[in-house]
Amino acid sequence: MESTLFRPAVSARWLWSTTATLSALCFITLALHPAQAQDLDAPRLKTESPYFFVKSSEPGVDQLPLKSTQVEVRVSGVIADVTVTQRYKNEGQRAIEARYVFPGSTRAAVYGMNVRLADRLITANIREKQQARIAYENAKKEGKTAALLEQQLPNVFEMNVANILPGDDIQVELRYTELLVPQSGNYQFVFPTVVGPRYNSAQSSQARAGWVSQPCLGAGEASATAFDIKVALATPIGLKEVHSGTHAIDVKMNDKEHAAVSLRPGSSSGNNRDFILDYRLAGDRIESGVMLYQGTPGSGNTASGGENFFLAMIEPPKHIAAQAISPREYLFVVDISGSMHGFPLDTAKELMRELLGKLRPSDSFNVLLFSGSNRMLNAKSVPATQANIAQATRTIDEMGGGGSTELIPALQRIYAEPKATDVSRTVVVVIEGQSASGPYRNAVPVAINTGQNTAALRYLWARHRIASLSDQEALEGGDVYRQRITELGLNYNLLTQYTSFLAVDEVVRNAQPQGAAGVNQPSPLPQGVSNLAIGEITAGAQVPATPEPATWGAVFMVLSVLALLARRARRQARRQRPHAARFTA
Repeated sequence: MESTLFRPAVSARWLWSTTATLSALCFITLALHPAQAQDLDAPRLKTESPYFFVKSSEPGVDQLPLKSTQVEVRVSGVIADVTVTQRYKNEGQRAIEARYVFPGSTRAAVYGMNVRLADRLITANIREKQQARIAYENAKKEGKTAALLEQQLPNVFEMNVANILPGDDIQVELRYTELLVPQSGNYQFVFPTVVGPRYNSAQSSQARAGWVSQPCLGAGEASATAFDIKVALATPIGLKEVHSGTHAIDVKMNDKEHAAVSLRPGSSSGNNRDFILDYRLAGDRIESGVMLYQGTPGSGNTASGGENFFLAMIEPPKHIAAQAISPREYLFVVDISGSMHGFPLDTAKELMRELLGKLRPSDSFNVLLFSGSNRMLNAKSVPATQANIAQATRTIDEMGGGGSTELIPALQRIYAEPKATDVSRTVVVVIEGQSASGPYRNAVPVAINTGQNTAALRYLWARHRIASLSDQEALEGGDVYRQRITELGLNYNLLTQYTSFLAVDEVVRNAQPQGAAGVNQPSPLPQGVSNLAIGEITAGAQVPATPEPATWGAVFMVLSVLALLARRARRQARRQRPHAARFTA
């Protein structure tokens, strides 16, 4: 018999080789197909994420038809009435259909739209959403100039303008109103200017919505669309500290109660970030009171004409004794997904440091971090001690943006958290309620008078009711409140997720509407957001999504097992080497 060397480590090496191969295959699979909650039979569509705008070389087509956005704001007391004018002009040689996605305030009640075409004024009508879409498509095919305004989300709108002929200068006017609620004595008016890149879950109702695939300009690339905003302030108490932390502004005080605010000439383009105007009133507190609107029976096109509305404002004490404040529990929900990468997440971290630092010793808190998955920093809420706050702050500072943005599971987990009966978790804005010293009640005398701007109250009431029903529908799923929301939108002439504004010029202006080109007006990236937020480099080439932390954890576990097996194999080899024997027959 030939001499033979016996090696027990062969089996370990075989196991190492096999496991390493499988691990590599798993890693490649995870990298190319990151964990997502989506139908495997439905490949990811490019409409699920925005892409960088590439100007087409198609001759004669104006790729940037939105020339300007002008905003006129009139603030009277606590109500802001806003007119937004979007100017579209076709400077090409072919008829086009312009499509533009833009943001709005979540509290805005959009109640009117007009289209100005040359010397003609076309007033839009509120319609059920699908009916409005069908009527718009028919008008487009017939060669008529038409405008359609749809709500995609409570703060995201889409404008479509069909059959803009070469040389056409079209102005679309939107009107909305919103309530300005003071926080700690500070009033703030916010006008959003840009819809940033958004993650879109394949499980959501917007899974294949076309508006999500809006084109975006590259980071730092200025928009060719001009932007201007003017604000007229009128308050019952003297104004002070009128300023903007987002834009360079000029403030002209007409008297103590009236001011005119405008963008400073020569300042940088302001349509890549929200316009925020802050102001305070000279008084130490706002006097409580009631605003009334008395409807006229039979007026308007709906039953709302005969209804009466009121708005009661109750200002809490400026200073409250510490012993009068009930213990509070704060649950912070923080988005750490890939869309938060960069400036948005840095801002969230700074805000969390500020909020945590202001908690009282009697308070408790917890933090839920979410992306595609979610986790709590602590098993249950912990006291707001310096040690606990410092630990939470360090953990939050170490977070980086990555993964998808699944908000609903995070909120469902928060709502399921048990709460102690003697702790206040929610903030109640009150006329009547429970304080630390017992029941509290305050009666406000009502005078029968109306102001010139109280007509907005009916829109504000209906918008608040629509928002409440929409939130309930989102929690329960389905569209069980569709009919009630639609009726409110139609009765009060309001834009909702189920109603749209439609304006149609009945003159057939385009003899060959089938030859019109579609143009998606690009949006600038929000200030401070990098190109990493864009899901696609071009309209056809996709960038794989970042695997979730759980995915990386699984890969790390596999690699750790491989390292352990390799170490064990080396030990076995060393033990067997001195005992290797030769047998000769």
